[in-house]
Amino acid sequence: MAAPSDLDMEQAILDSEERQEKERLKNSNFIQRNLLSIPCFRESFMYGMLSGLGAGLGTFMLTSRVRRACDVAVGSYAAVTFCWWIYCRYERARLHQELQKVQYMVFDDASPPAVESGIIVQPKGRSRAAS
Repeated sequence: MAAPSDLDMEQAILDSEERQEKERLKNSNFIQRNLLSIPCFRESFMYGMLSGLGAGLGTFMLTSRVRRACDVAVGSYAAVTFCWWIYCRYERARLHQELQKVQYMVFDDASPPAVESGIIVQPKGRSRAAS
């Protein structure tokens, strides 16, 4: 069994690591914006980097041409990052819209409202305010 002083030391190390992690996240700014707080940023760039690496290595193994492999890697990185960003943002918007419909149905006990271009349109003659 560990002595109480050993437990205190372990807790101090854990606290120190947590503090360092918070500082690292706080300092990950680019043009006064925390990149990790942008929705879908991390996932899209990770998929882009992995696909660029895979496509570049695969092209090099097949053709043995360094320049073409680098071109394929950069093109794959850009295309996958862009496409995954669009897909992820679309899914987030769709989920948000579905949650709005469910919230409307739960709080108003009615059929879902009409949706026009992403904005929920209130039915005429009904107020959304809860009584």
